[in-house]
Amino acid sequence: MSDFELMTVVGKGGYGKVVMVKKVDTGKIYAMKILSKASMISKKKNDFEKEMRTREHDSSSHLAGLINIDKALYKHWLVKSTKAERRVLEVVNHPFIVKLHFAFQTKENLCLVLDFINGGELFSHLASQKVFSESRAKFYTAEIILALEYLHAMHVIYRDLKPENILLDLNGHVRLTDFGHSKDEFSRDDRSFSMVGSPYYMAPEVVLNKGHGKEVDWWSLGILAYEMMTGLPPFFDENTRLAYQNLLTKPIPFPETMSEDAKVMLAGLLDTDPKKRFGSVDPPEEVVRLNGETAGIAQKWNQNWLSEVNWDRLLSMEADPPFKPKVKGITDISNFSSHFTSEMAKYDQGAAAAPPGAEVLFEDFAYIAPVSDTMFSPGSPNKKSPPNSSPFADIPPLTSPMGVGAKVQTNTSHETNWQEGE
Repeated sequence: MSDFELMTVVGKGGYGKVVMVKKVDTGKIYAMKILSKASMISKKKNDFEKEMRTREHDSSSHLAGLINIDKALYKHWLVKSTKAERRVLEVVNHPFIVKLHFAFQTKENLCLVLDFINGGELFSHLASQKVFSESRAKFYTAEIILALEYLHAMHVIYRDLKPENILLDLNGHVRLTDFGHSKDEFSRDDRSFSMVGSPYYMAPEVVLNKGHGKEVDWWSLGILAYEMMTGLPPFFDENTRLAYQNLLTKPIPFPETMSEDAKVMLAGLLDTDPKKRFGSVDPPEEVVRLNGETAGIAQKWNQNWLSEVNWDRLLSMEADPPFKPKVKGITDISNFSSHFTSEMAKYDQGAAAAPPGAEVLFEDFAYIAPVSDTMFSPGSPNKKSPPNSSPFADIPPLTSPMGVGAKVQTNTSHETNWQEGE
């Protein structure tokens, strides 16, 4: 941890927090996601002890008392999801996905060092503005389509698309973040039966535990696009059980003000049959091979609502976003909640020490991104650190840009045109 100066807390979750940090030797600003091993392992052991007590009362079970908690920890969803997030972030390299620069563990914590994107969450912008114009919602939807198509091509399902997990960089482009629910090494015909995701954004096949694939991401995109244009998810209810019932039984409540093209797009994304859902059928491989990635995407997403999208300009980030957050510079934290930023940024060393063996649980966690990273490459093998050493020793300063979100620039909010030919 001595390689980084902790500056400001910008987010918190059930098992850790996100802190803006500065790398001491280069002065570069990053976001460090710090996950408490003690909190995670406590949760895991509580889950398994509960399961053991349940089985001990089941006279028909021959497994009572046979669970070895330490071994079972390796298969617990929290361990698996943390390892999956680390694996996914290592290999993905895309303009609309947050980038991992370093990963390491201490006795107490797991640390992921990522791009610091300070334009704010899509959630906070939507909450303050209530609704977005169709044009603005379309821009974000198109950039997210490119990010999801890339992930699916990398055999990754995101599984947690929601406004809170979408950041805006200082130019107004999206960045997907938080891959804790993602599923990697997933083939086209594979099915997962885990009930993961966030209420209001889960697809019917997840709620019904029918087994799911990449189609769940397109359902979540439909929910998100609807929410951006109306202010709430289509099947919203404060009672999540009723919300699940709504998505299984009720039609999509389209407002009269929504365009017909948008309604068709949303109805296709929110088809309860995953096989018929927009995005579920890929274009012929020959189209992509002969004409390129964006040609395949243009054919696949040949919907009237997206007809004006120039996919090449969008992917190359030449398209001007319709909105630019107010950001004064790389260390500006004004787009983060004061509930987080008012907290003192400190490393709670020894405050909640992880039990013995925790380091083995997350072996091979350390990672350093190659200095020569180029955008869109599928990634490269881990660069491991020697045992018991700083993972940053003898590594030259990074010379490649941290991403669009690293540029120091002062912007004011405004609308711009980003569509085909302009």
